[in-house]
Amino acid sequence: MTPGELIDIFRTEMADILEPYLWSDSELLGYLDDAQTVYAQLTGGFADSTSTATKITIVAGKDWYAISPRILKLRRVTRTDTGREIPVWTAEQAELRGVRFDGLTGPIRALVSGLEDQKLRAWPMPSEASVPAELRILRLPLSTISDVDSRIEVPLQHRVPMLNWVKSRAHRKPDAETLNPVKADAYEQAFRRYCVQASAELARQRRPSGTVHYGGL
Repeated sequence: MTPGELIDIFRTEMADILEPYLWSDSELLGYLDDAQTVYAQLTGGFADSTSTATKITIVAGKDWYAISPRILKLRRVTRTDTGREIPVWTAEQAELRGVRFDGLTGPIRALVSGLEDQKLRAWPMPSEASVPAELRILRLPLSTISDVDSRIEVPLQHRVPMLNWVKSRAHRKPDAETLNPVKADAYEQAFRRYCVQASAELARQRRPSGTVHYGGL
């Protein structure tokens, strides 16, 4: 289902089918783009291990590595030359493990997050010429919804519910024929409730297979 098809559904449901429209296509595309971003934020983000946002190359003599601001959560880092995992520690975990950035060099043993925003720091100072690495991440959308044929990253089954957010934004448009804060709040809450359910569904899908949860006696 494309942005153009979602706009058609919106116009039918909102009785906005005659020109001049109450909401232009460009406005609705902006609302859809916002809906996709909020969906990602509320559900934890889109799983990714293949886009350009997931690739870094660790090189000798360089310990700081910028990562995409689109990343919401870093799930795992793997060397693509050997398949071995590179542990990712928070700054606090690194401190508890006695990590010191004191000029020590050697093969990479870990990456440390949380020292600076959107950056990882390699420990110790890398001595290997080149270590290609793959990040498994949860992230925000990589591109905007800017035309009726733009790619939507929200899974197909969750796209129509995005219209609740679009309707919320539409009813906040400061115009006598469109502004309705009561309806705007109702549509926003409906969207947020839906995202809570979608988040629970995604959490089940992402849970490692074979994991058993006991509820107790």
